[in-house]
Amino acid sequence: MSIVAGVYAAVYPYFAWHDGVLQENAVLAFAVGVCIWLLLRVARSNPRVPWFAAGVALALTVLTKANLALFVPLALFWLGRPAMALRRAGTGVA
Repeated sequence: MSIVAGVYAAVYPYFAWHDGVLQENAVLAFAVGVCIWLLLRVARSNPRVPWFAAGVALALTVLTKANLALFVPLALFWLGRPAMALRRAGTGVA
């Protein structure tokens, strides 16, 4: 019976299509990993290129899974914390 199921899965085109469409977990895991990596790079340095790349990665992550839109304000707050601490200490730029 397993051979019949394997042959059926191999020749049934909608099986491959729906499996890829309904399970975006692999793409989501990659997008979240890239997004977090880029956000960590932005937290360490302040050039414009990592900010732009992190924004694009964050947007693609939100497009992959809409629930992650709630992460965007938290990420911006987390990235703004060092700047706020520097301003309070009087050592940061305005």
